[in-house]
Amino acid sequence: MYAHLKVFVLAPFSPAGLDIQETLRNAVAQAGGAVVRMDEAIGPGARWSNAVMRHIREADLIIAETSQQNPNVFLQLGSAD
Repeated sequence: MYAHLKVFVLAPFSPAGLDIQETLRNAVAQAGGAVVRMDEAIGPGARWSNAVMRHIREADLIIAETSQQNPNVFLQLGSAD
C-alpha cells in the first residue's frame, strides 16, 4: 500500500518510548513502509545533529511522541519544517 514510505520516529529513550517505537514499526511495516528510529539512525562517530537533520529531510512522514514532554523530542520536532 505505502511501499517505500520512510517514517522517522521521534520518541524518548525510555521503556514507554521504545514500546511506542516498536508498535509504530510494526504498523508501518504491515503497510509496506520502513521506520527509522533515532537510536538506530546514528552510527559510531557520527555527529548527532547531522544524523537527525538528514533523517528528518529524507523522511516521508515524521511521528513524534510528545506526551512525555521530552526536551530532546521537542528539539528534534522543532528542527523539522
